[in-house]
Amino acid sequence: MKTMKLVTVFLMAGMFACITKPDGLALVGGGLLDTTQLLLIDDSIILLRGEFVRVSGHRSVTPLPAAAEKVDMKGRVVCPMPATIDESQMDTPALTMEKFLEQVSIRRPLIVGVPLDSTAWERHILALMRAQRVVIAPQLWKLKPGPDLERAKKNTKILLDEEIRIIVAPGASAEQELALLAAAGLDNKQLVRAYLQNSSLAAGSNASLLVLLGSPLASWRNMFKVERKMILGKWQAGG
Repeated sequence: MKTMKLVTVFLMAGMFACITKPDGLALVGGGLLDTTQLLLIDDSIILLRGEFVRVSGHRSVTPLPAAAEKVDMKGRVVCPMPATIDESQMDTPALTMEKFLEQVSIRRPLIVGVPLDSTAWERHILALMRAQRVVIAPQLWKLKPGPDLERAKKNTKILLDEEIRIIVAPGASAEQELALLAAAGLDNKQLVRAYLQNSSLAAGSNASLLVLLGSPLASWRNMFKVERKMILGKWQAGG
């Protein structure tokens, strides 16, 4: 009889655990930065399961399971964590126009640095870069104030105006790099895109995100006003 009672208790406990187990983690009511269209979705729901985003969008069109563990994000903005860049690709700066063109000719997809000796570009080179979808990491922060930096800033703006993608690697130098790009003439949306263009919180994306105190679309500096961060579905200690 006692055995039967114990079995019943364990079965009931197991059923109760299944019933009360959270159906994912839902970040509710905050702004969601859509990096594809560069717009802010107010009153959003971001439903996470394990290491991935299950679904995200405005509350009116995004299902919220009753059993999901809910976290109030009201007054905050959630944006994806900037994508990392393979460090092995970041050690070959292009310091002259000749060296830069060599990088283009070997179809290097990511070119680090911009020419410091010239700001004269041939149209066919720019067309080739667009066709090859070359991405440029200017690394302006590595240059000392002076003529080299000014030429690098001008070249960066020329490339962006010619629809060449500019990217900023995350890390300790990112905020300084973005400030220099702003000084080079990039507008706020271009700066946000340069930092977050390979990141997303769309369905199926990694659940790696930042909880911000303000919208990056109001000021790119808000990308560095981080209240909390999550990596692959786990909140990180100390922020």
